[in-house]
Amino acid sequence: MSKKGKKGKKLPVLIDGVDTSAMTRDQLEAFSLRLKAEMDREREERNYFQLERDKIRTFWEITRQQLEEAKFELQQKDKEIEATQDLADIDTKHIMQQMKHLQFENHSKLGEVRAEAMTQLKVAQEHHLLQELELQTDKRQLRRIVRERIEMSDMQHRQLEAHYNQQLLEQRLQFESERKDNDRLHDEKMREQRNKLELFFNAQMFEVEERKNQQIKDLQDHHDLAFNDMKNYYNDITLNNLALIGSMKEQIEQLRRQADRSDRIAAEATTESRRLKEPLEHAKTHLKELQRKLEFYERDKLQLARLKKSNTILEKKVKSLMWESETLLLRNDALVSERANLKARFNEVIVELQQKTGLKNVLLERKIAALLREDEKRSIIMRRTIAACAPDFPGKLEAVEKTVSDVVDTKNQTIIDLRYELSKAWKAHDDLLETYECKLKQYGIPTDELGFEPIRERANKQLYICGPAGIVTENKHQHQENIIRLFSILQRIVDYVYQSLFDFHHLLALASGLGFINRHGWRPWQRFQLSSLVIPNTHGYFRVAFECSTNSVFCRRACSLVLQRFVFVKQFCVSSALAIAMLRTHLFQNVRLRFQLRRVAVGAAIAPSTARGCLHYAMPMISRTTMPALLPLANSYTTAATTPVARPASSNKKRVAKANDRGNIIASLDDLWTQLEQHYQQHNVLRQEHCERLLALLEGPPMPVQNTLTAEQLHFLLGACVPELLPVLSSRERGDLFRRLWAQLLKVEQPSMAHYHTQLQMLHENQLPLADHRALLAEIAAYNGAADASLYSALLDVAGASGNLRQATELLSDMRERNFPLSKRNFHALLMGHARSGDLPGVETVLSSMRAAGITPSASTQALCFVAYVENDELPRARDLLRQHAGGFNAPQLMQMLRAVLAEQQVDVQLMQQLVAQLPADYVNDIDVPPAINSLCIQMLYRDQAALMIQLVGMLPAPKFNEKQNIDGYAAYLLQELFRAHTPLEQMLQFALQLRQRGQNPRALEVLTELALRRQPSIALSCLEALNAAGEPLRPHYFWPLLLQQHKREGESGVLRVLGDMQRLGVECDEPTLRQYVLANLNQTLQQPVQALQQLDAVGVRPSQALVHVLSQLLQHLELQPALDLLQRYPTRLQLTTLLQPLATLAVHMRATKRFEAFAQLIQTLQQRSLQRQDDFVGALLLQMCGPQTRLRQEPASLLRFLHEMQRLQLHISPAAAESLLSLGSNSDVDTRQSLAKTLQKMRNAELKLPADTVLAVGGFIKHPRDMSREELECHLIELEAKQLNTRGVLRRLLQLSVRDGHLERALELQAKCDALRVQTSAGMLAAIFDLHIKLKNLPRAQQSLQRLQTTYPGFLLDEHKLIDYAALLVEKGQLEEAKELLQQRAAQHKVNGGDYVIKNVWQLLTNVAKMAAKDSASGSASTSPTLEMFNFLRKLGYCQTHNALLGPVLREWLYRGDMDGAVAEFQRLATRHNHTPLQFELLSLLVKLSNGDETELARFPGMTKESAQQHLVTVTSTVSRVHGAANMNSALLLALAESGTETQLRRLVINPEFRLNHDLLLKNCEHLGQEGAVRTLLRLARGVRGLQRTIDEQRIYDMLLSQFTKTNNYEGALDLYERLEADDELKVSQEFIRNLVKLLQLNNIEIPSSIAMRAQIR
Repeated sequence: MSKKGKKGKKLPVLIDGVDTSAMTRDQLEAFSLRLKAEMDREREERNYFQLERDKIRTFWEITRQQLEEAKFELQQKDKEIEATQDLADIDTKHIMQQMKHLQFENHSKLGEVRAEAMTQLKVAQEHHLLQELELQTDKRQLRRIVRERIEMSDMQHRQLEAHYNQQLLEQRLQFESERKDNDRLHDEKMREQRNKLELFFNAQMFEVEERKNQQIKDLQDHHDLAFNDMKNYYNDITLNNLALIGSMKEQIEQLRRQADRSDRIAAEATTESRRLKEPLEHAKTHLKELQRKLEFYERDKLQLARLKKSNTILEKKVKSLMWESETLLLRNDALVSERANLKARFNEVIVELQQKTGLKNVLLERKIAALLREDEKRSIIMRRTIAACAPDFPGKLEAVEKTVSDVVDTKNQTIIDLRYELSKAWKAHDDLLETYECKLKQYGIPTDELGFEPIRERANKQLYICGPAGIVTENKHQHQENIIRLFSILQRIVDYVYQSLFDFHHLLALASGLGFINRHGWRPWQRFQLSSLVIPNTHGYFRVAFECSTNSVFCRRACSLVLQRFVFVKQFCVSSALAIAMLRTHLFQNVRLRFQLRRVAVGAAIAPSTARGCLHYAMPMISRTTMPALLPLANSYTTAATTPVARPASSNKKRVAKANDRGNIIASLDDLWTQLEQHYQQHNVLRQEHCERLLALLEGPPMPVQNTLTAEQLHFLLGACVPELLPVLSSRERGDLFRRLWAQLLKVEQPSMAHYHTQLQMLHENQLPLADHRALLAEIAAYNGAADASLYSALLDVAGASGNLRQATELLSDMRERNFPLSKRNFHALLMGHARSGDLPGVETVLSSMRAAGITPSASTQALCFVAYVENDELPRARDLLRQHAGGFNAPQLMQMLRAVLAEQQVDVQLMQQLVAQLPADYVNDIDVPPAINSLCIQMLYRDQAALMIQLVGMLPAPKFNEKQNIDGYAAYLLQELFRAHTPLEQMLQFALQLRQRGQNPRALEVLTELALRRQPSIALSCLEALNAAGEPLRPHYFWPLLLQQHKREGESGVLRVLGDMQRLGVECDEPTLRQYVLANLNQTLQQPVQALQQLDAVGVRPSQALVHVLSQLLQHLELQPALDLLQRYPTRLQLTTLLQPLATLAVHMRATKRFEAFAQLIQTLQQRSLQRQDDFVGALLLQMCGPQTRLRQEPASLLRFLHEMQRLQLHISPAAAESLLSLGSNSDVDTRQSLAKTLQKMRNAELKLPADTVLAVGGFIKHPRDMSREELECHLIELEAKQLNTRGVLRRLLQLSVRDGHLERALELQAKCDALRVQTSAGMLAAIFDLHIKLKNLPRAQQSLQRLQTTYPGFLLDEHKLIDYAALLVEKGQLEEAKELLQQRAAQHKVNGGDYVIKNVWQLLTNVAKMAAKDSASGSASTSPTLEMFNFLRKLGYCQTHNALLGPVLREWLYRGDMDGAVAEFQRLATRHNHTPLQFELLSLLVKLSNGDETELARFPGMTKESAQQHLVTVTSTVSRVHGAANMNSALLLALAESGTETQLRRLVINPEFRLNHDLLLKNCEHLGQEGAVRTLLRLARGVRGLQRTIDEQRIYDMLLSQFTKTNNYEGALDLYERLEADDELKVSQEFIRNLVKLLQLNNIEIPSSIAMRAQIR
């Protein structure tokens, strides 16, 4: 309904805040002149921008050329990689051949040793029998002698026992009397000793009390003296401060008087200036007015003459255009009628042709049926005749046919091998030619100067059998079979199309008419005679073709050649669904696309590598910038939810809550920002969930990690609160999001003018009102100065977009007061203001005012008028405007108009179609939906306008893809948004089918199915059915998510139901699906194996597929009899390799239960069902049973029982398995070894061979030298040298490890060995030798090694730390400039990583520079610092960053020079510039020594006195306090005094009550000093703080020192510390200290001194 009836009084048109009807002629003329000046300025800027655009285009062309050159170089590198791979393959073959020789020699030698051992064993047995007889005779004689001696000893024992009893009685009486005498004697001595000790103790106690009293008196005297000194010190400070305060008051009084005089003079000058200013202003105003009138008069005269002339010219043009329009209308009518006639005739021809072909098809089908029946009759008659006449003839005929087929196969195999070798030779020849031509091109030599014409054309063109990267593959037979099958399939497809659509003559006529015979060199009667493979139907053709064409470059080339001849089918077989389906299959995509999918395991089942074009729901995608062939919607897949959810209401609150729940897994802002940035780069829109998660972290409680964004990141998010970047939210929600982000911005920095412009832009785009613009202007003026014209224009845009004319009037008034001219942008804002307020006459008035002001309405003005008409329901006027200015709008203007049309309640689809049709071709002809249209479609989805969105996308043209572009990325992001918006399934399928039918996205159904499998598996089956109905083949792994979901929801019945659906859709269950997703989830069903196989057979899983897996599960559950029953019920061939591990597990149980016979029967049954009769299944099983760490390996007797039962059942093993098993019995007894050898000899069968992947049970694995440690390599080297084997690889590795670990002498010995053996030096070995000479300070040898490395391996990149060490060696030898050149050259050629791992090397380099600079400056003073220059040089190149340790050498240079003034000045500069205090402790200690008058240190620094040292000490302490704070400075000063000062200074500093310390830092520094062995410093510190618990515990320092001695196992230092402490009478060592000291001494087997033992109570 129109709004004309609702509008009120007509509002006046305002220009510069003044009504146009009230403006004078002079005002209008002034306004027009100002607009003309602005127009001239705009023209100049346009010309300038045009020049800049040309420059940018030129730069782009140059960059594109450089990109092509880089691609060419990359291609050369790929070819070099191929060549290197070939060389590596040759080396591998050579090594494998050597291994085979060694194994053969080992086996032969083992046989010789075994025979020799058997001979020696027989001789030894005979000798031992003789010895045994002699020993038995001796044994009998010895027994007789022993009996005689026993009788004699018994008699002697009785005599001795009687004598012993007599002596025992006598000794007991004697000892009793002696004991009583000793007791009396010891009691007397004890009394005497107790009296002596009491006397000694009393004397010692008296002496100790005297010493303590004297110590107390001394302490009191000392404290009184210190208190008096402190009192005098503070009295002096108080007097000085009072004098200073008095002088300061006098100065303040003088300054106040001067300020009063200055204020009076300034007031007088201001009054005089104000008085003289007014006449001057009046004069200037009058002069400007007169000049303006004069200019207006002259311009009016010129404009009048120009308008008269242009009016005449325009009248002539109007007449000519009217005549041309009438002519074109007549021509259009004629063309329309001609088109209608052609269209009607075309339909008649098509119908007639279809009728003819249908009749011929029926006739041909009947003929084929009759011929088949006749052929079947004749074949039956032939078979019966042969059976009646010659009964033995069929057997002989089969033998003859088999012989002939074997001969033919042999010849075919020979041909294939020869062709393969020829292909390799041609491939090598072509690669050599391409490499040579590329090198000629690289060096600028024309190919004409080659000197000969290379052979490129072949009489018999043969395709290469290529693998990845163009390498000729080894698997030539498989590829040949694939090629034969592929060509046979394509031949049958062609034949089927011929028979279904055309006869021979029509096909030839059409092909000749279209020029295919001349263009392609092809004849319709040509056929491929490569194979006679029979495919039952067309779908089978496609399925086998897809399987053949997977992962084969050769197949892709073959398909390309065939499809080039077959492409004409699509051009004139439009009505054939078969031809269209064939051209849209994955076979055609395999020829066009070249990318490979990767597997992942993220939240879903892991999918195996599939053919190109298949679904890959469990595979990650990467962005189009890195691999253009992949889906552009990929990265968002990995963050999507995989569980179905119910459709929520239209409110976004539930979406926000869901986003917050999913955002709980994100740990940091960096991860969130990375996700947001990647999503924006891929799709040009932002996700609401990402923004909500960021704000949740920003607004939440503080975290230990960074919990804020930078100002630039927040500014980006503020600018993203517009409909195009956040289409999911409404305007009000975007405004709320902006306010929350603005609050976070205020926490980071003060908003700038750019931020306020962004705020106004957001309000304008979202059509939100600005409540109080004056408050905003005041805020901007307070922080960013007065507002300019651009800001007022932005405010006017906001007022116009929201329809607030009152606010617009106020803004215009303010702009007129500030003399801001009105621009076209301002008129546009006024136009939209009138439109949004429903005032269409006001719109016309604004347009008239624009023309009167000399501003011609542009295309953007007309676009705004269109929006005004649409928003006010004036659609006819909008159509007229669009028709009048057709072709004059650009893409942004058309999108603005389209957005207005779609925002209406009743959308005019015809008008929408007209707008889309006028969009520029370069804007819509892209491989994806344009970003603006994409955002608009998302907005419609969340406004429940999915049908309208589908219509809009359908109006866009289909993209044109090239070979390297992805064909399934068009509208893929919209397909994702369909799921996020919970769109009904019918509309999803409608949208996907539309994309597929219009050619916009041929794989839209596949993408939709993939998204359903990821996000909502409940609807995935419907998508798969639609995909199958569209003729696309389905793969088993498409159903993996459905199997998992149905098992989770319905259990095992759900899995069986999905299998039934797969059978219904014609999808056969493959082995991975069966093993990982079906049988793994049917535990309950498989409890009854027979019924389980029947159920699986009912849903399409054959028993032959599932039998092996069911057997494996039964064997793992140790169910032997059910497994035998199952094998008897289903006599099918089996792949037994997968049963080895379950059978080995069962064998353990069989050995424990002694059921060897039943186990052998099971093995016999399995052997009879084996699919590979030549494979040694029994031997492989026995080796698996006797693997390392198994019980059977240590029990040869049990192994023998197994072998006896298997031999009884006539089971055989290979010779290799027999030899391995025989070696296991080497540790058993003779009988067992002989029985084992006999049994294995009977079981040998030379025709059997072990599988290639079987691991022998004997021996073990030897570590590769690269995995050995240095000690292991030394042992391995000795072993290899003893066996006289090749030691080159071990020497090379051992040399590198010796250099790395610092064993330089051993490294020199190894290098000498390598030189003697002429070991080929690798790049790593040369780098190790180079590092060896650097560590040995041998510069000439290091230079030679570096030159040799660069010459031999020019592409090898040395480690940065080695290069820095070499530069340090150069500096040490006085070659500073060479070192700089070396480092700069490395930084120019390669990127420098730097970092903490080279900080030690950089420190050594800077230290060497400091020493060299100190030597050079010894002759004269130098004002510059070479060390600082080198530090800045290294930091600029990226070798290091600013670090406190690296600044130390810069300061140390001045100390080496003996310049303390320069050192202190440099310390202040470094602290100011870098906020670091290098060499803080060392400098403080040195200054303390100098201030105390240390003569040694004063001699090092000439010209330094105690007073100057004290001044420097004050300077350094103040600098440290400024950087680190007073507490940290006091801690450092305390340690410096302990190191270099006196105890009086230390005590005076400690007892100061205002002396504050950082206790944690002090303890940390004490631990560091303890590690460096500064025992003296710590002892002085402990004595200095004795009795003052406010700083640090004295006993803790001693415990710290002892702990350090314990870590380094330095018992001597610990004993020395104890002796020092014992010498101090005032200190009592703790018992814990004594115990730790005793443990250290006991650990080193040191005798504990008696004093320590007594205190530790050790007996």
